[in-house]
Amino acid sequence: MFPIDTSSCWYQASVVNEMNRFYDQHRNNMEIQKHLYSVVQLLNLTDENGNELLDLGCGTAFLSEFCKEYKYSGADMFGCHLV
Repeated sequence: MFPIDTSSCWYQASVVNEMNRFYDQHRNNMEIQKHLYSVVQLLNLTDENGNELLDLGCGTAFLSEFCKEYKYSGADMFGCHLV
């Protein structure tokens, strides 16, 4: 694997912080809730309820609020370098 391109916007703390702040401020917005509900519906099609769900790049991990049927684990990968 190659190192993360440091020119990527996701490498910049300000971008990551702003995205997390946006989701925290708008988590009760119906448009966002509809989107996340769709994600949960797709997960339910896998018939894996009760199993562990690993959310990589979870940011503030608010998806966990919509995945109560799963053992949710989140890991935010910001700042990690894969070599």
